[in-house]
Amino acid sequence: MSLTQHDHATAMPGSSPAGTLRSYRFLRPAELLEQSHELPVEVLRQLQDPRWLAAIAELFVVDRRPDSRALLLRYLRTPLNAPGHEIFIRKLLRHAEFHADDQVLGLLLVALDRTIRRRICLAGSDKSAVADLSENALLDVADGTGDKMVLKTPAGTILPRLTGVTPVTDAFVVTIDSGKADGSRGNSPQFLFSVTTRRYLQRRLWRYFRKLGEQFPDRYAESVFLLLQEYRDSDTPEGLSLLDCHGLMHCLFGESPVVLATKAGWKLRRGCRLAELSAAPMFPEIWRQAPHRLWQLARFKNCRVVRQWASQLLQCEHPDTPAQAQLPEIAELLALDDPDSCRLAVALLENDRRWLQLTAGQWETLLSAIPENRASAVTSLIRNALDSAETLPEIRRAILCSPWPEQTAAALQSIVRHSQNVMETALELLQLAAPASAFRTSVITQWVWSILETCEPPAADRLLPLLENPQSCVRSIAMGWLHGQTLLWTSPELTLRMLQSEYSDVRHWLVTQTNNHLAHLIHRHADLPAVAVALARLWRTVVSEPSCTVERHKDVLQQVAQRLQKKMEEQTELLPILAQGLHSGKTMLQRHTLVLLTGLCTKNPNLRESIESMGVRMLLPANF
Repeated sequence: MSLTQHDHATAMPGSSPAGTLRSYRFLRPAELLEQSHELPVEVLRQLQDPRWLAAIAELFVVDRRPDSRALLLRYLRTPLNAPGHEIFIRKLLRHAEFHADDQVLGLLLVALDRTIRRRICLAGSDKSAVADLSENALLDVADGTGDKMVLKTPAGTILPRLTGVTPVTDAFVVTIDSGKADGSRGNSPQFLFSVTTRRYLQRRLWRYFRKLGEQFPDRYAESVFLLLQEYRDSDTPEGLSLLDCHGLMHCLFGESPVVLATKAGWKLRRGCRLAELSAAPMFPEIWRQAPHRLWQLARFKNCRVVRQWASQLLQCEHPDTPAQAQLPEIAELLALDDPDSCRLAVALLENDRRWLQLTAGQWETLLSAIPENRASAVTSLIRNALDSAETLPEIRRAILCSPWPEQTAAALQSIVRHSQNVMETALELLQLAAPASAFRTSVITQWVWSILETCEPPAADRLLPLLENPQSCVRSIAMGWLHGQTLLWTSPELTLRMLQSEYSDVRHWLVTQTNNHLAHLIHRHADLPAVAVALARLWRTVVSEPSCTVERHKDVLQQVAQRLQKKMEEQTELLPILAQGLHSGKTMLQRHTLVLLTGLCTKNPNLRESIESMGVRMLLPANF
């Protein structure tokens, strides 16, 4: 086998942690492509032998196998700054032109568009001083006030070579670090290509696509469509960066009267502003015949400039195409972090009242994806949905779950206004209360508290799920409805669910219920062994919690003593609770517990031995 790969653990020079080194050895260039399915792109970037690089460039263009093609595309999507790769890029460009490889040439154009970034600098002795990047400064340069401002590409900023890479020979070994990056690598002040060469390559690549549009319109539409999808918002953070993207400007605004293409790059015409720039592509007739591609680009989430350009062309040339869009496609527009796309999506949904076709799940997804600063764009849409009698209840609840306070309050009012059963509505809304949305929970609980005394409380089994809600305000409402309900204790299953609650406020409230007129019902259900054990565990847990007050502790001890007096067989579970009162360290509780134990032993002498076995005799009176 001509390719050998060895993995071993070692520490790289200049790095503290140990990494895994993989060694690849090839005897001829063709072997690299044969093993391309398992090669990381760093292997290709570390080759430096010019003969190998020239041979591999030709093989890459000819070889259309998926694995080798994927390796080449990964390489072209990385910065063009690998040491010694000038010949590889030149050969790749030449062979791609000869074989009419539109995809490779398009990626090369995008990569070169990212390599030049001019700056507005002060003219004079210190030309490297970067000045204001605002549109006004750019306008001053365009207007020819060149005494003070100049456009300049600062040296040492784009495409630096990487140092610290070992050269290779014909039969070479490429070693890559799959762990932490080697900290010994730095940047050289020299460029992979000079600015002049890069501008020449940009013009040459665009010349290829221009001829493609003149001779093969279908191929031009397909190749430029793929090319535009390679751009990112990071490529055009401000107006000057957009002007530096030579290929992008030609594709989108090549016929615009606002800008002018020169050998030194694009610039604004005298008296024009970037705000006046609108969609003016080269070969507009080609795009008139490709509305489906424009609609796809209008939903392209990675580059706002491309989205806005496609949307403008659609509205001018194909106004019917967006109107025929499907709901999932409109949903993509709403989810984009772009006010223009959001407004377009809202306009499409309002057309023929298409918002009525949105499901509750789609509403929740859209409203959670739109930032609050763009909520105003969908306000009219939400208002229509809340006011319409055709809107389903689940859609109103979905709007209630929006993260915006104003929309939440309006949704609650609409739900109450269209509700036929207020109590059922209250129970459903309380289920929507969640810690993630404090405002929504506050609005719902305030409304429910306002109707608490005016509505007949629901059955206990309907309220028990609310006692398991993580929001304490929701649990308080459920306990308010349950207070005094005998129905709560008519089912041992419901009683057990209450006794085993994980929330301390529910347990403490339940203890207060065992000390009123419902106590006999509780004790009756506690005749079941499972309920008896759960009740004892409830008492023991409550008195052990720091939040348990002395008065509540005394109430629990009183209940335990009453229970123990009737059910001697439960002393194993109940006597430890009384022992907790004796060992609480609080004099009032100790005295209260001694009184209870004395009364128990007086009425049930058989308990004396059990109490003595618990080690509490020393705390009893001498005459006990």
